[in-house]
Formats: sequence, C-alpha cells, structure tokens
Amino acid sequence: MLPTLLWMNEDEQTRALLARMRQDMPALQGIGVDCLHLSQDHVRLAAPLARNQNDKQTAFAGSLTALGMLCGWALTQRTAAGVDAAAQCAIFDVQTRFRQPVRGDLMAEVRCEHPAIARLRADLQSGRKARWTLDIQVGSNDCPDAVQLRAAYAAWLPDRS
Repeated sequence: MLPTLLWMNEDEQTRALLARMRQDMPALQGIGVDCLHLSQDHVRLAAPLARNQNDKQTAFAGSLTALGMLCGWALTQRTAAGVDAAAQCAIFDVQTRFRQPVRGDLMAEVRCEHPAIARLRADLQSGRKARWTLDIQVGSNDCPDAVQLRAAYAAWLPDRS
C-alpha cells in the first residue's frame, strides 16, 4: 500500500491504485486502460480497439474480459476503501457471455445499488471477509453490452495483529 493513499478520499485512492496497476502490470499497459468515471456506485473504463484487436479486426476476448474484471475490481476496491484505506480485494469467480463482436473502442461499465454497497461495508466493518457479485457490461459505444460478465469479488481488511 502506498503511504500517501491513507490521506486520499476513496475515489483518489482507487484512481491511484489503478494508475499503479497500469504501471506495474504489463498486461494492463498493453490494454491501455483509462478510467473515465469513478464514483461510489458506478465505474466506467475504456481501452482503445487498436491495442486490443484480434485477427478478425474485432476486440480480443481476453482484453474484453480483463477490462470487465478490472472494472468490477475498481468498484469493489473503491467501496472497501471507504471502510479502510488498506483494504484489499480480489476476484474469485467470473462467468463471461460473449453476445457479439466488439468493433469499436472498448468500454466497460458497472453500477451497484446502495444497499449492496452498505452490506459490503458492514461486513468489512464487522471484521468479516466481504463478498459480492457484480454484473458488468463490456462493449463499445455502438453496443455497450456486447459482453456480459457476472463476477464475484471478495474484500478484506489486513491483519493488524
């Protein structure tokens, strides 16, 4: 954890972690992830098609899945950081449905209802590992739901003993 994260609000913390991940993870550098929107209940990420094309000149399935999973991670991390800046999260299950090819720049979006956010935070505050499942849409401006992910994430607080 970067020490400066402790002095940032939840949005700033999550943006800083996304920036660090882009810097430290070659796969994310390759995809070219950009955070377009980040709030308590909504995340929207983008990546250029030119860096994520397959041999059919459409978006590579791995890039679509990675962008969607990262979108859900960003919302989970941002929510957990509202409880503790040192909170961690990870994906533990994902189901992906490819409905049609993506022919434009990639977009991933996830929204979450406030009751689910409150439950995740309450679980963390009580010292339990928190879990939730998010429905994430990935596609392009022309077809924002070309790919649908249902991804399960866990969040936990560091052991401070």
